[in-house]
Amino acid sequence: MRKNIYNKKGFSLLEVLMALFVLSVGITGTLSLIATSVSNSNESRDAIVASQLAQEGVELVRNIRDTNVIVNPSASNVFDSLVANDACRIDVLVGSWECGGVTGFKLNYDSGATPQFLTHAMGGIATKFSRRIMIEGAANERKVVSLVWWGSVNPGDDISQCLNINDCTYAETILTDWGGEN
Repeated sequence: MRKNIYNKKGFSLLEVLMALFVLSVGITGTLSLIATSVSNSNESRDAIVASQLAQEGVELVRNIRDTNVIVNPSASNVFDSLVANDACRIDVLVGSWECGGVTGFKLNYDSGATPQFLTHAMGGIATKFSRRIMIEGAANERKVVSLVWWGSVNPGDDISQCLNINDCTYAETILTDWGGEN
């Protein structure tokens, strides 16, 4: 009896093509999922950084109010230096603020400074973030809104347009004249 040496079992061309198709669909889906995940992660990071910058803006105004109380506890108004109904920018490192007629709200990163903060000061690397601090109110209290945006849409003074979908966030608080007994 003679054995047939050409009767070996193997994969046909159709089976190989189907296996390659299934493998490529799986790899394409996985790569798409990874790309979407990285994109969502970057968007979340930007939203977290912006919310912290917005809170920092409120804390900077609170710091100015508290410093005024400490420096002059008998002052009739600790908000004298904080102009109401105006847009301001405040720098962490410089410790100064500008209100009224301010046009540049872009935050810059100065890698040479210690500690490292984002400031409005020129020089340094421009970031995608901008911060406007709006101060409103009466003689013994101020409503402080710190608006941070990182997209191409500048929301202006309208916080109703400030949504994460617009790449914008804000923090607000009411500060009172706690230092005086007026």
